[in-house]
Amino acid sequence: MNRFLSVFSPAQLRRITSGENYVPEIDGVRFVAIMFVLIQHLHERVLRRTEAFYPDIPETLFHTAGAGVSVFFALSGLILYRGLANSTSRTGTLKLKSYFIRRLTRLEPPYVLVMTILLVYLTFVGYDSPNVRRLNDGPDSLFAAYLASLSYTYCMIFGALPKLNGVAWSLEIEVQFYILAPLIAVLMFRSRIGNRALIFCAIAFVWAYAVTPVAYSNLHTRWTILTCLPYFLAGIAVEEYCRNLVSKRLSNAVASLADMVGLGSLVALATVQLSPESPWQSTLKVLLVLGALWGMLHGSVSRRVLSIPWISVIGGMCYTIYLIHMPILEVGANLTSKVGAGLPYPIYLMIQSCFLLPAVLVASIIFYVMIERPCMNKNWPSNLVNAVYRQLRWKQF
Repeated sequence: MNRFLSVFSPAQLRRITSGENYVPEIDGVRFVAIMFVLIQHLHERVLRRTEAFYPDIPETLFHTAGAGVSVFFALSGLILYRGLANSTSRTGTLKLKSYFIRRLTRLEPPYVLVMTILLVYLTFVGYDSPNVRRLNDGPDSLFAAYLASLSYTYCMIFGALPKLNGVAWSLEIEVQFYILAPLIAVLMFRSRIGNRALIFCAIAFVWAYAVTPVAYSNLHTRWTILTCLPYFLAGIAVEEYCRNLVSKRLSNAVASLADMVGLGSLVALATVQLSPESPWQSTLKVLLVLGALWGMLHGSVSRRVLSIPWISVIGGMCYTIYLIHMPILEVGANLTSKVGAGLPYPIYLMIQSCFLLPAVLVASIIFYVMIERPCMNKNWPSNLVNAVYRQLRWKQF
């Protein structure tokens, strides 16, 4: 029993890194972002099933999902740029083959498995609930939708959110940035430009003001890198700022300022709806994402909080949580939504959270331990081939 429980301890669940130092507060930022996503998606699903009890509660009560995804984008920009910079500084070259193979072996198995399970479920079991937001745009064939999602082209082709798993739109944008990131890195590493953090900030703000509103107005570019590139650039700007501080120590005053900026930016992102269609609102949102990421990674209090083992561990499994939380919330809300309905909405939402969030967490831990975490080991494909080869040889004798 003790051995079983030890498997689910923070030390055993910690994300496997690719040889670089583990930074727990980065996974802590992931925790904040995924919780933002869960809060809004849970609210939307339970409200649709009980709207007769709460006719005055808007479905857009929270704006946290968009904030969480934007922080994810910025963090991806930071992490990918850091990895490319560190690899280049060690070897003197950019190893594109290993870069793309690593992305493929790390991210594809969990994604393909989840999308395949959803395809099979929706094809043979179906999900006929009047409370599900219908995604009628796109192909009538679920298999066509499946192929488009596997190729990360659904949003560009059909101008709609993916049918099988609506949240996969952001993963399509992540893949587009994976392709773009090496080009950005090469341009920077081969140049002698100074003040790169300011340059990336300037490009992010100009893009958010001039390009994002135009891209957002077209359904086929709305959920693409054209709309969301400024968030990735904001993350790169924070990383460039971090690289300039390698040999320096932030003063207590600056660390305290970072805490305030980070918290204030997160609160603003969660409570104010900023439309990408407005140039000024789009630019302001990029500024808030920049402030949130910088503040969380440089504030003295925020770094200690985000480094708490269970916070960083849950943040480390955010990819799994993101992939599977929507189906669990949809099915779970059908079972629990009437419990506490009619009570004041904040109390009702807390009751629903006590049912649904643990269900998401337990399912995510199981999937993470069995599927995602093994894929974090960059040698898993060769280890698997060797294991199969040993089994075949053993059966021959």
